[in-house]
Amino acid sequence: MDSNGKATFFSRDELLSRRIVFDQSHTTKSDIKDLQTTDFAFFSLDIGENGKSNSRFGKNKYEIPLKEIADNGYLRESFFAMNDTLYWNKIIPPQWPLAAQESLMRRMGTILDTHDVDNLTQLELGNYPEETVFSYGEHLNQLAIRMLWPLVADNSNMSTKGRNTILSTTTPDEYDSLLSILYRVQVLVPVKLETEYFSRK
Repeated sequence: MDSNGKATFFSRDELLSRRIVFDQSHTTKSDIKDLQTTDFAFFSLDIGENGKSNSRFGKNKYEIPLKEIADNGYLRESFFAMNDTLYWNKIIPPQWPLAAQESLMRRMGTILDTHDVDNLTQLELGNYPEETVFSYGEHLNQLAIRMLWPLVADNSNMSTKGRNTILSTTTPDEYDSLLSILYRVQVLVPVKLETEYFSRK
């Protein structure tokens, strides 16, 4: 944060080039070698007022409202990934630790019944990886489309109750709960994001 109250969030490559000391343990070998995303600053996406209460990447959680930075030049060159792109086609990747899989299934069970939870764990989230990645300008339309994917996918077998639960979602917090059990949306901003519109929790 600078003296004018602006915060700058740098990519890993930018931090290294500026010789800024930071915790490098959160960058995996896959990020560096397979995905090659180290020149992007990563953010998760929440909808509504509640969102996540903490971050596994550090003790501080920073919130940045997208509507306040809509004209940011770096943000306008960003892209959204609905899931970790190594595990793009599964709601619960089989590579996850068992504890993480069980935790997500418990959260799914607070919204949907057992039949629909089982159905979602088998669901393919797309035919090709590029179907789950899109540019910043498309994000609202694409998020809406992806929320309906469990209802229209070829291998979907949602119950009538489950379909109604998804289709009756109206409030921001309801959307956030649904989004968080279906996807792990990442916003990848090239190089850095600088803004005065943020809060730290």
